[in-house]
Amino acid sequence: MKLKTINQEKKNSRKTDLLDHYIGIRLRQARLARKASQGEVGKTSGVTFQQVQKYENGQNRLCCARLYEISRNLKIPISFFFDGFAAYKAKMEGRKLTPEEAAEEKKSHPLWLEMSDTIKMMRLYNDVGDKNIKQAVKKLLKAARDKEGHAA
Repeated sequence: MKLKTINQEKKNSRKTDLLDHYIGIRLRQARLARKASQGEVGKTSGVTFQQVQKYENGQNRLCCARLYEISRNLKIPISFFFDGFAAYKAKMEGRKLTPEEAAEEKKSHPLWLEMSDTIKMMRLYNDVGDKNIKQAVKKLLKAARDKEGHAA
């Protein structure tokens, strides 16, 4: 593996790359899952909504300190922003995952957050105030899962 020199790193430090785009995608998913606006995320993180928009579009790099702050404000582990990157990168490069990448992805990637229906279900569930109804919904979903033979 060839490492970049400090001069090469400085020259390219302002350009966004595939990881920046991916982190932006994940930021948008996290923000929407929490029902937060770009303005709200920006305000709690010390940037404008336009800056959050640029992060989400992969136009600007998100420094690690700001990413940490955003993850804390959204109450999402910082690892969330990186989970699934190997699969995304392989897809964008038009290749399959190596066995090592696949094993790592399987360990770390929460697939449930990738599905838009799941996010919608989470929102609906969170909007229900009655604890008894929430319990009934959980019971129904567990019964449906068990009927289809999925492991708990």
